[in-house]
Amino acid sequence: MAIGVQWLSVVDNNEVQLQDHISETLRLVEAQAHLLKAPHPETRPDVCRVFAAGGLMRCRELLRGIRLLEAAGLDIPAGILYRQHWETWLVSLYVLLRGEEALSEIGGDYVKNTRLLNKELKLELENVPDKEEGASRLNIHQIAQQLGPMLVEAGDAWGGDAGVMAYNVTYRVQSQYAVHVGLSTIRPHIRIEDESWSVELNPPAPFDGNGQFAAIYTLHLAKYVFNRIGIATVAVEAAMDELHQYLKSTA
Repeated sequence: MAIGVQWLSVVDNNEVQLQDHISETLRLVEAQAHLLKAPHPETRPDVCRVFAAGGLMRCRELLRGIRLLEAAGLDIPAGILYRQHWETWLVSLYVLLRGEEALSEIGGDYVKNTRLLNKELKLELENVPDKEEGASRLNIHQIAQQLGPMLVEAGDAWGGDAGVMAYNVTYRVQSQYAVHVGLSTIRPHIRIEDESWSVELNPPAPFDGNGQFAAIYTLHLAKYVFNRIGIATVAVEAAMDELHQYLKSTA
């Protein structure tokens, strides 16, 4: 009994530490939000850093949602937000490191999807070009492949195959077990026994820890966005190191 109590105490302590790390991540991003602005210069503004700053705010929003869902015991729906969080980190960093050519790809994706909505739903959501020249959907896997070498060139320890590995671990896994309808998402809600079957209201998630990984991706993007705008990144990098140490200690 004493061993069980001790084990539960360790689990509770780990959860408290994790929530502290997530809180610190949100605090660091929110504390600098008022600095993520600049007057329009006479020359063309740095639209890539503007886009990435917006991406960082979306990561912050999604991290808050993941945290709320996990606190409510809804780890599987949290995986849906986590995949979107990871995509936001990927595309925002891709735009920041590749530049306006990447931003043109984002624009092409926007044009294609908006034109489709206008056509199929007979809407006029936005005034978009009639022609589809250069308009195509984003290829997330291709972007993940390209990001690794960009991180290497930037001297980032996350370089190499970081983009592709994260694509497999995050995008593919969450697509299979949280996002897309199929056996992997429906089967956990069915309990099959020897002589009967029933439904499972709250099946356990096949993978947990979405919040801790979303926090570290948020800090990683914040480092790049802050650096591009001229905001000190010492506190963000220290928080990343502490979260890395926490993850190692609980692995």
